Amino acid sequence: MRTCFHDDAVIELHQSLGVDAFIALGRKILDQYMVTWHNTGNQLVEVNGSTAWAEHYTTSSHRIAADEEGPERDFVASGRYIDRLEQRDDVWRILRRKLVIDFTRTDVVAGTHVGLGISSGTRDRDDPSYRMR
Repeated sequence: MRTCFHDDAVIELHQSLGVDAFIALGRKILDQYMVTWHNTGNQLVEVNGSTAWAEHYTTSSHRIAADEEGPERDFVASGRYIDRLEQRDDVWRILRRKLVIDFTRTDVVAGTHVGLGISSGTRDRDDPSYRMR
């Protein structure tokens, strides 16, 4: 993820962060969830010389373990990444990113199973993706 951003990039969430602070925050947040899933969908990119503007729609789901706040549940967020990109030394990277959340919801998990003998994913090097490489 680090290489997607210029060293002086700014990421706007609830506050403005530098790249290293953004990555550290992401690790801290993701540790709260059993598993996460992110999908980037529709994209619009407008290039103007060595700068560009881009908007990417995204949906993410975060599995939360049962706790004192409720049963096992999925937190789902849909929004957009709005980016300013810049080409430096023939390399395109993000200079500024703003995350906009358009809507969220939380769904109680009624039951879990993969079924049909299909492997489940893991958040470590035991994941089938690593074995396939």
